[in-house]
Amino acid sequence: MSEGQGGAGVVTNGAVQIGYAAMLAQFPPAEAVALAEYAERHGFSAVMATDHFQPWVPAQGESSFVWSVLAALAERTTGDFGPGVTAPTYRWQPAMVAQASATLASMHPGRHWLGLGSGGAVNEHIVGQYWPEAADRINRMFEAVEVNSKLFSASLAGRDVKHSGEHFKLESTRLWTMPAVAPEILIATSGPVTAKRAGRTADGLITVEAPPGKIDALFARYREGARDAGKDASAMPKMLQLHLSWAETDELTMANALRE
Repeated sequence: MSEGQGGAGVVTNGAVQIGYAAMLAQFPPAEAVALAEYAERHGFSAVMATDHFQPWVPAQGESSFVWSVLAALAERTTGDFGPGVTAPTYRWQPAMVAQASATLASMHPGRHWLGLGSGGAVNEHIVGQYWPEAADRINRMFEAVEVNSKLFSASLAGRDVKHSGEHFKLESTRLWTMPAVAPEILIATSGPVTAKRAGRTADGLITVEAPPGKIDALFARYREGARDAGKDASAMPKMLQLHLSWAETDELTMANALRE
C-alpha cells in the first residue's frame, strides 16, 4: 500500500461494518481503486469516495471524477459503496445526481447508497455563483433531498413527477433506469439541527470523527428526528468517518498527518 492518508468509515445498521474511504484528492483514480480492492481483501467491507472538483490543497495533486471512480470501485469490490458525499446543489442539479445514483444501484442491486451534503466552497465556487451562508446551503440541500426522493419514488411507480421549489424546478419526468429498490439517501452533517432534520427526511446519517460526547449528542438528535417521522432510528445506517495516517514508521506517519 502506498504511504499516505487513508480514511475508514464505521457504518452501523444493526451491526458494525468497517469501510474504506478512497482518497481521490490524494491518489490517482486507478491507484485509489486498487487500494480499495486491497482494503477489501484485508477485511474492509465497504468503500466511499467524496465528490471533489479540486483537492483540499494543491500539494495533494489529484481530484478525479467521483462517478467514474464509483463505477470502477463497484466492479472491483463486492461490498457497499457510495459517494460520501456529493452536493446536488450548485455544480450538480439534483435530478442528475439521482440519475447517476439510480444507474449505479440498478447495475449493483443492494450495494449502492447515496451520500448527500450541502457542499463546500472549495468545489462549488467553480460555477461562479455567490457562496451563501450555511443556513441557505442547508435549506438548498434538503430541497435537493426532496427532489431526489420524489424522483426515486415516482420512477419506481412508473409515473412522471414535477417539482417547483425555492431553489429547484423539475419538469414532468422520471428516471427510466431504476433498481427494484431505490438507493438509501444518507445526509452528511456535523451539526445537531441538521442531524434532526436528517432523521426526519433521509434514510441515514454521515458524520466525521469528534469527541464521543459530541457524536452521542448528534446521534441523539438524529434519533429524535427519526421518531418524529415515525421511523426506527436503530434500523437506519449511521456512518462515522475516521481519518487515519499509515506509514512504515511512527515518524513518517506523523509527518504525513501533519502535511495533510
